[in-house]
This record gives sequence, C-alpha cells and structure tokens, in this order.
Amino acid sequence: MIMVKVHSKGTRPWMFSGVYASTDSNEMKVLWDFLMSIDIANQPWLIAEDFNCIDNVEDKMGGRPFRYGKSIKAFKELCQEADLMDLKYKGVRFTLINNRI
Repeated sequence: MIMVKVHSKGTRPWMFSGVYASTDSNEMKVLWDFLMSIDIANQPWLIAEDFNCIDNVEDKMGGRPFRYGKSIKAFKELCQEADLMDLKYKGVRFTLINNRI
C-alpha cells in the first residue's frame, strides 16, 4: 500500500492510498484491520484499489463459483465501518477474464 497526504494551495488536504491486496484471506484481514486503524482526522480519503475481493456475484464471470466467505464478510464490514463507497467504473465491465471454468 502507498499512502500520501495531498496538499494543494487553497484547498483542504486529503489522503490518497493505492492498494493491491493479497488473495490470501489471512493477509486480507491484516490489511482490513490496518485500514481501519488509520486515523485520517476526518480528511477526505481516496483509495485506488484492487482489493482482490468481490462482494457481489454480478462482479464475477467464469472461473470458480462465487462463494460468500469470511473474507467477503470482512470486506463488507470494512466498507461499512469506514464509510467507503464504490465510485463505479465506466468502460469494459470485466477487466480480467482468465478463461478458466
């Protein structure tokens, strides 16, 4: 994870984080806990991420079946507790299709 505080003349400072999460559920939990521990003092915070976690079957195509496991539950709790919102993506719906069934 990369985290920076952005200052621009005449505007309020804000935080930017770039995150690429592990696919290992134990490592994901460590990341979720770390993100929740960060005190940004009510500053705006933009997280550009690949959390390697989906919380909706519509976000998956092909490969193994979607399973609602503990890592997904923890991810949803993180999003709710940190008041994160998905800004949505415009463009090709699936950016990775590994052609495995």
